Amino acid sequence: MKKIVDEFNPGRDLSHGYVKNWVEKNGKKLFQNALSIEIALRTLDDLGLRSKLLALGDKSKVDSLAYWLNKDPLPTREVGLGTGKTAAELGVTRVAHETNSFEAYESIARAPNGEANVLKSRSGMPGESAVAGDGFYTAMGDFGRRGTGITLRFLVNPEAREGTDFKKNGQIVIFENKAALRVIPSDFNITLTSYLKLIASGGLNESDRGYLERYQRRLKHKILAGLISDSEFGEARLFFLSQLDAGTENMALLKTYLDLEGILPSASVVSKIASLPRYSHWVIDNYLKVDGAASKPHSLDLVKAILKHDGPKSEILTLLNRPEWRVQPQIRLAMVQLAKAHVEKSENPVDLAKFLYYPDVSNTKEGAQLLATLMPNPTMNYEILRAFDHNEAWANEKIARHAIVQISRQGLGLNRPSIHREISRLLT
Repeated sequence: MKKIVDEFNPGRDLSHGYVKNWVEKNGKKLFQNALSIEIALRTLDDLGLRSKLLALGDKSKVDSLAYWLNKDPLPTREVGLGTGKTAAELGVTRVAHETNSFEAYESIARAPNGEANVLKSRSGMPGESAVAGDGFYTAMGDFGRRGTGITLRFLVNPEAREGTDFKKNGQIVIFENKAALRVIPSDFNITLTSYLKLIASGGLNESDRGYLERYQRRLKHKILAGLISDSEFGEARLFFLSQLDAGTENMALLKTYLDLEGILPSASVVSKIASLPRYSHWVIDNYLKVDGAASKPHSLDLVKAILKHDGPKSEILTLLNRPEWRVQPQIRLAMVQLAKAHVEKSENPVDLAKFLYYPDVSNTKEGAQLLATLMPNPTMNYEILRAFDHNEAWANEKIARHAIVQISRQGLGLNRPSIHREISRLLT
């Protein structure tokens, strides 16, 4: 390995842009994916590779390869040297540290033996803050001070000494010796139902976000791998339904369950959620409007359930007018069915007629059905004319031109000057 590194010449071997960019992107993994960052960087130094890679970029550019390789891991040394007070004497038994990303959280907790895989914060270094001196910053207790909620917790070696292993500044404890810390395992050994109950009760607070993300990732992998039994998921589903039946308004529980429901679907739950007015607005804004929602499992079921219970309100129709929704035959068919229901009630589904403005609706079988449904209602004539005028591709379609002629021949709405002008203009 040393021979290969010695022969490695960055200026020559990374002259091609693609290769250099690949090394820049993936070289960080030598550091970020290490079980021990301390050992990884020492190995890179021994091989002479760290200095060569550092020369490739700008150490001041946050998140670059050079930036990461310029980091300084918290060193490991013998605990308890010196004459300062011990952690036990000072009551420093448990501390917390918040990261700014889940990737950093995973890296710190990666070592299987519980070692704290952490870095120093250093004064004057880009992207680092060390207002009270260099070291690894923690806060006493279970809560960090960063406000991200991605919190790791550590047990402190009771023999660790102030002055050599750590410094104390009020409730802030700055560690200088990695061996003084031990990561507290964060795995939740609980059932799916127990997890939902914790969410529902608020038993997990914002500082547990890191634990939640780790549990949810592993839980999804288990579901996809078939490691969660039908009975366990059925029990969780019954609990969730019981919360809905009880009128519980818990958005955290709803979001958590919807994420899982997308993996292991249940039409009964989807229908129940959409039937509750207090949730339909949240579902539209936070679930159906996000990128890629139109292709998510159950999204169509949610839309149809909301339409069934709420009708064609502007909020849901605005959503469905987006291209990713309009192109779906089931959505177009739902518009036809809604139009029929409203026409039968002598109501004026003007917003539904506006779907004809778009070629990906009007030039389809469902578009033709929607037009045929709206035609007998004279109050729809103006919207049909506007659709014909807006939609050049549709204006060349035989069915559209037939509709315009029918409106003209029947004299429907001709008492309205605006419609008369539209027909005269379109037929010239």
